[in-house]
Amino acid sequence: MTRFLRLFAFTLFSFLFWGALAWVGLGYRVARGYVYRPSPFTPMRETPGDYGVVYRSVVFTTEDGLRLAGWYTPPPVGESAVLLLAHGQGGHRMARVHAEAARYTGLGVLSWDFRGHGESQGAMRTFGYYEARDVRAAARFALAQPRVARVLAWGTSMGAAATLWAAARDPQGDLLHMVLADSPYADLVAIEGNLIRLPGLPPVVRFFAARMTGLHPSQMRPVDVVHRIAPRPLVLLHGEEDTVIPVEHAYQLYEAARPPKLLWVWQGMGHSQAVFAAGETYWACLARVMHSFLETGSIPQGDYRTRPPSRPSFCVYP
Repeated sequence: MTRFLRLFAFTLFSFLFWGALAWVGLGYRVARGYVYRPSPFTPMRETPGDYGVVYRSVVFTTEDGLRLAGWYTPPPVGESAVLLLAHGQGGHRMARVHAEAARYTGLGVLSWDFRGHGESQGAMRTFGYYEARDVRAAARFALAQPRVARVLAWGTSMGAAATLWAAARDPQGDLLHMVLADSPYADLVAIEGNLIRLPGLPPVVRFFAARMTGLHPSQMRPVDVVHRIAPRPLVLLHGEEDTVIPVEHAYQLYEAARPPKLLWVWQGMGHSQAVFAAGETYWACLARVMHSFLETGSIPQGDYRTRPPSRPSFCVYP
């Protein structure tokens, strides 16, 4: 019996040891998949030109020396503002979004690939924290262009978090004059379970990701800094059916922000879905808000919930 118990204990120990090792290894691999650039990027086939929008390819450099690749459409004659377009985690600049933003807003547009994405330099991704440097670099590039006096920043998902951080780190408003954030998270740790479905694995991934990036989870909370954006306008957009970053994050950010602020919740929409599903309505309504700011210095404020194709009251034409 004693021999049997020893054999059972050894087998159980071996099972637990190798199981734990495999679990740790899986967590490490998942963390690397989120933090580091994957296989080489396949060049994009579409450009804004395919949608009838004039643009030129540009390259600009961040404060920490990374070269970022992008597209720039200058503002039409009579306009002096440029809209930055910041994509999400694992994505890249989007030709259709660039073209629709330029067409429906009537502003200049600058879109680019974040560090560690697309055709830009860099190997590490940080869910928007260091990508805020890329937003700042894009704003500097835009302000250096002829006739450009003001920069408005739009971002989706990770790009939305990056724009929030970039604006919060620009308290004097020298670079960013308005922020429009679509589907940002308020607290990255709070959505770990939505990104990593295996129970018990998120803390392991978090441990390795923190050591790879040098960032503590307590730093990954845009909700703690969003109040610094005021008195510049803040527009928050979110899909009510978002299962990646639940709409509660938008409400948390809205409550933490100071006026002027606007929240537009899209009923029936998932994560970062509205910009693709309702492009014309999406950009036309945001254009009214942006031009209100550019022309009068103010924006509509409040909490709006709409189900496409209906428009919120701030966007109903007289």
